[in-house]
Amino acid sequence: MKWLLVGIVLGVLGVRLFDAITEHEPAVRPPPLELSEDSAAAPAPNPASVRKLPMRIRVDAIEAENRTLITQRKDGVAVRSAITDRTEFRNGFAEAGFGDIRAGDMVNGSRVKRGDAAYEVLTITRIEPPHDAPDRQAAANLPERPTEESQSLSAAGEPRD
Repeated sequence: MKWLLVGIVLGVLGVRLFDAITEHEPAVRPPPLELSEDSAAAPAPNPASVRKLPMRIRVDAIEAENRTLITQRKDGVAVRSAITDRTEFRNGFAEAGFGDIRAGDMVNGSRVKRGDAAYEVLTITRIEPPHDAPDRQAAANLPERPTEESQSLSAAGEPRD
């Protein structure tokens, strides 16, 4: 306990001695930024400060001319998700585009809120056909899962030993 007290006292004295030797100058703050009257437009928000929201939506309708995905909330309000030139498209590891999205598809990605019922889509990472599609695997262009029977057969189609 005595050594702990001695260590604390020496630490405080060492810090004060270091401050006295170096004589720090007080930090000078830059003057506040003043906007002129001709700069009526507000500066664009910093992209790092924009909060990305995860997105998993079922597309109810598509406005191709506006590049907008429309979904219906439970309270009946139509939510618009705008696709911009900066929107990145992927479907898993495959390339995708706006033309790959159909009404009824489930779409995953990220977006930014722009209004009460308006969003801007940043990325689309997965496009899935509706869950109630009759042939969901064929619609998604996914390979079939191997069955026990196909795993037990050799390349020639004969059972393995």
